[in-house]
Amino acid sequence: MRTYWQAAVVACVLGSLSIVHCACPCSQASLCEPVKSPRGSPEVLGWTITEQTWRFYDWEKVTTVGVFRKWDSDADNLLCHAHSKNIRVVLPGNFPVANLSSESDRQKFVDDVTARTLALHTDGVNFDLEDAIAAGSPESRGLILLVNATRAALRRHNPLAQITFDVAWSPDCIDGRCYDMKALSEVTDFLAIMSYDERSQIFPPKPCIAMSNSPVAQTLHGVQQYIDLGIAPEKLVLGQPWYGYNYPCESLDNATNTCQIEKVPFRGAPCSDAAGKEFAFSWIIANMKETGAKRQWNAEQQAPFYNFIASDGKPHQIWYDDVESLQLKYDSARKMGLRGFAFWTVDYLDYSGDAEARALAKKMWDII
Repeated sequence: MRTYWQAAVVACVLGSLSIVHCACPCSQASLCEPVKSPRGSPEVLGWTITEQTWRFYDWEKVTTVGVFRKWDSDADNLLCHAHSKNIRVVLPGNFPVANLSSESDRQKFVDDVTARTLALHTDGVNFDLEDAIAAGSPESRGLILLVNATRAALRRHNPLAQITFDVAWSPDCIDGRCYDMKALSEVTDFLAIMSYDERSQIFPPKPCIAMSNSPVAQTLHGVQQYIDLGIAPEKLVLGQPWYGYNYPCESLDNATNTCQIEKVPFRGAPCSDAAGKEFAFSWIIANMKETGAKRQWNAEQQAPFYNFIASDGKPHQIWYDDVESLQLKYDSARKMGLRGFAFWTVDYLDYSGDAEARALAKKMWDII
């Protein structure tokens, strides 16, 4: 985790309780204070992994930015701009699952993340643990203790500190992540449901073929499962992909658009989306134009896709989300009373000078 903040604290000094204090990088000292009047409904959490693109976000929509990249002067500028608009900036939280049962290791993390949050003038932590944890295990219990202790420590300094947790598209032990979701919801401001990578485990009798990364019916079923656990809808945020998967087809049936993919196992499943590669929405649209491919629509998955011949001479199939498929899920999320939305990542649109690309990027923001 130190790679996210280490470079930013070189010129900082230790204060009381060994807390690192960095000089305020903003033009006004008040912008280095925690956001005191955060924006409300709907919540829009945007994860960022790329420098400079933040300048092109729709800042009338964003409520929280998760900085999942190295902290540098550009991140400082992002923070100053976000705080000028009462938008929170949060740091990523990760922790080795094997150490979750260690009280001393948990406390070291809490001390470290508190120091980082204060040093960089940020507003909280977005936990992103995606390793397998057995249900009812010491690690499962340790995870709740870790998150709760982090919340308590940060709120001693900032009563409005935001603590959130990213969870799988379904609470049904996806990828072996048998977390206590109800308990996590009680020690966080909200859970960000990562309603994507829903093909991470493909078990028989399901065929090993390319399909949607975030099919509408399955996505909404997963959300309903969280609600059925007794988690209030206002504690849930629908995470959506601004990217898709490019699958090489071992065979492609053009009549049915069935793309058989390589059987790549993942956490006990014989087939997975690891047979493909993730590509940003901007690349997918540019590639469709470059190859002359035709956008198609799968009525069952309620998602767009297209076929093309790649440079390797093999047929490929790309599944992704666009304005049409995303709108269907946004509308349903609103009807279900969810708190808002999250996006991996808000850097994946084409913010270049191309007029057509910028217009499409604007549409993607406008429908939120």
